[in-house]
Amino acid sequence: MQTPTIVSPAPVFATYMFSHALIERMNGKLEYGFKLHGVSMILHEARMDTDAIPSVSKGGGAYVNEHVVSKRGACGYCIGGKNVGSDMGGDYSSRSVSPFSVASQPSVTASCVVSLILKVSGFDSEEAEELVRTMRFAGGSIDDIGGIRIYENDLPSRLPPGRFFMDARDKVESRLKTGANIVEAMFSRDNAITEEVAGDGATEMGSPAEASVSGNNDVEVEAEDLEESGDSATRLGYVQYMPATLGYALLGDLKPREGARLGPDGEQIPAAPAEAMVGLVGLENVYEVMNSDRNIFWEFNWDNDGDIPYCVIQQQ
Repeated sequence: MQTPTIVSPAPVFATYMFSHALIERMNGKLEYGFKLHGVSMILHEARMDTDAIPSVSKGGGAYVNEHVVSKRGACGYCIGGKNVGSDMGGDYSSRSVSPFSVASQPSVTASCVVSLILKVSGFDSEEAEELVRTMRFAGGSIDDIGGIRIYENDLPSRLPPGRFFMDARDKVESRLKTGANIVEAMFSRDNAITEEVAGDGATEMGSPAEASVSGNNDVEVEAEDLEESGDSATRLGYVQYMPATLGYALLGDLKPREGARLGPDGEQIPAAPAEAMVGLVGLENVYEVMNSDRNIFWEFNWDNDGDIPYCVIQQQ
């Protein structure tokens, strides 16, 4: 989930935070002084978990009322207080009239296959793989690691097939200049389809918040073969746009807070409530991006809008 109301398979900010945490853990364990300069990610496949009721009238081959799964917590909490006459520690939910309440929050689960590309000063692949197996990614568990490769200078021209997450703020800015408001610039219908970069031959693919994304466009084949495949979702020149959290605006001062996550050495780290900043990203063919001079790396920066500080990742 990008926000409590927006769902898309684009964990861009989470990818950067995961990479930052990995480097910090390596530094804390090895004391080498590694530094993270940028992060990129290739999405190979993403499938959201859905509930679906089979349609008996159509022979079970179709589904009715298919929707994403919103899983709830399954741990009971004793309420206590005047509603149930209990003295077991006070109210967890003052409106509940039952002795137990189930904690819940908006959530959607999905399975993703991704490749992370880290631009770093120094690295230890064996230590990194050991640490990754103990970490979580975008709130979920890591089931398997395909291996770690180190390139001394430039990336190879051929990478595993899939789609890069690319910054699409230029598209939003161009729409704002035409007089559109920010909601129209972000969520107008032509952003919710797969379209050609040149603007012609757009093919509707449905809302990206509901679509499954598959990176089956093999970069080993020639561009002409992809153009003739007839599948608009895998042809070169097509971009699928979707919203993604790209930063957070602070809603208060940074200060030590009770209950906040502790640092790697158990120290208390200043924290503040924050609100997600949602931007637009485009899923672009690996073959096409790697045969251009575009920057694929997202970088992290702090900035401020008047009195409101915020952190954001961008492709410069």
